[in-house]
Amino acid sequence: MIQTKTEISIDPQGRWFYRDAEITQPDVLKYFKQNLHRNHRYYILNIFGELREEGDLDQVLGAPLFAISASESDGAFEFLLDSDERITVPLQQIQFSGTDCLFFVLPRGIPVRLKTSAMGHVAAFLDGPDEAPHWSNGDPLTSSNFEDYLQR
Repeated sequence: MIQTKTEISIDPQGRWFYRDAEITQPDVLKYFKQNLHRNHRYYILNIFGELREEGDLDQVLGAPLFAISASESDGAFEFLLDSDERITVPLQQIQFSGTDCLFFVLPRGIPVRLKTSAMGHVAAFLDGPDEAPHWSNGDPLTSSNFEDYLQR
């Protein structure tokens, strides 16, 4: 396996940059987002036959992925991500940070922040004050610090 530096970073608004230029090509962004992984670092995994390359990101100051829509079914939400991926997330895995941030973490370690459109649908299943919401069925909503998932 080869480890490299990508010179890619993500700003606080979730925009992706190569050096000082914003990456705006939809297919490039989708590829990077679909192949992004996190353990103790953020890296893009490229597999070319037998060759594996892990390209480390320079910094991640905001959400690398966003959930853009949501639908509920049997105690779980199906989210469509801005990477064109669909994922089902149980209620217990959705976390709350601050008064305006709902997020979950993909199995590959990437935090996904809910955009307003997805948050509005999920919020319909929440009760309680903004500072301490809980699920309508009475289950607690896990409180976590989204900042803990960033990389400076």
